[in-house]
Parts: sequence; structure tokens; C-alpha cells
Amino acid sequence: INMGIKTREELLLYGSALLQQDNYLLEWCTGVGKTRVPLFILKPEDKVLIVHGDRTYYLKSWQEEIRIINSNINAEFTTLQSLTKYVGQEFDYLIFDEADLITPNYLEIFQAIKFNRYIFLSAKVKKDKKDLLKRLCTYKTHVVKLQEAIEKEWLPKPEIRVIYLTL
Repeated sequence: INMGIKTREELLLYGSALLQQDNYLLEWCTGVGKTRVPLFILKPEDKVLIVHGDRTYYLKSWQEEIRIINSNINAEFTTLQSLTKYVGQEFDYLIFDEADLITPNYLEIFQAIKFNRYIFLSAKVKKDKKDLLKRLCTYKTHVVKLQEAIEKEWLPKPEIRVIYLTL
């Protein structure tokens, strides 16, 4: 699928070039860097809403990536459960991490917030969820599957280790 891309760094650059053009769903397997990609294109004047999973881990992960990649961005963080406080506001970008969590109820809330650009991130999104996202905007999809990431050495080959326990 990603024939000319040889290294993980090339993949990240390619992904950021895609995001400069259109609304996108990056359907990339876990671990290749889909969280980092949007951070390469954001400017300090961009108003960004990052919607992430409801665990503290997601927020800390985003904050760490921003600190490393682009500490000058103007981002607000929220979970789906807290999304209503942004109704009526306008943002340059929506970055929806774990976009597979979309439901019809959240769709209505997203529609009550104005976004100029949409970036959806997830390892895998089922067709019914993609259809919900299409009700927010038209978007293109770029896929990186786990097998491809391992074969191209963007991810290390998984190891299986057996640890015997005596109870």
C-alpha cells in the first residue's frame, strides 16, 4: 500500500503532507506515530481541539508528544464526555484521537461545534463508525496495517515469551 515509503520517519513526513491537503482519517496501527503526525502541521495561531480517550494516559501522552514535537501549539484537550462545553465555539482543527469511539449522540455534539479541518486518528474504524464520521465532513483515509509496519520495520517484530509460574 505504502510502496515508496521505506522508513518510519518517511511515513511520518508523508502523513503530515497528507494532512496539509485535506481532512483525513489516519487508520494506522498502534505504535507507528499517528499521534505525532498532526503536530507537524499545526501553527501557533491555529486553534485546536484535541478529543482523546477518557483515561489520563491519553492526555499525558498528548502532552508529552506536544512537548517533544511542537510546544507552540494552541490546543485544548477534552474527552467525549466533556465535549458539550465547546458547543457554539469555533476551531481551526479537530483532532479526534480514537475516532472509533464516535456514536450518534456524540455526532450531534460535534455538529454543534464549528471546525475548519478534521483529523481523525484510530488504529481501526468499523464501517458504521466511518459512516458517522462522514456525516461530520468528507475525508480521505490512509491505512497502515500492523503486518506492513512490521515487514517494513516501522515497528519491531513482536516476540512471544513464555514465563512459567508455579502456583
